[in-house]
Amino acid sequence: MQIWDTVEQDKLKELKKTSSQGPVGALLVYDVCRSETFNSCAKWMNEVKQLEKEEENKVSFVIVGNKTDLIP
Repeated sequence: MQIWDTVEQDKLKELKKTSSQGPVGALLVYDVCRSETFNSCAKWMNEVKQLEKEEENKVSFVIVGNKTDLIP
């Protein structure tokens, strides 16, 4: 299992070069206090789905809201 923190990465494909096979699962974590982080989940899902097509893998997604303790 590999865990990639892609918060500062522009393209997931750049990370893919370091792996021998494509992803089979993705954990997308967003900040509940910043709606733009939730909205960017769709972008990341599309990036992973592109790898899915290249590798012929079926990728499962889990989306997790983080920082719920900071909601007023």
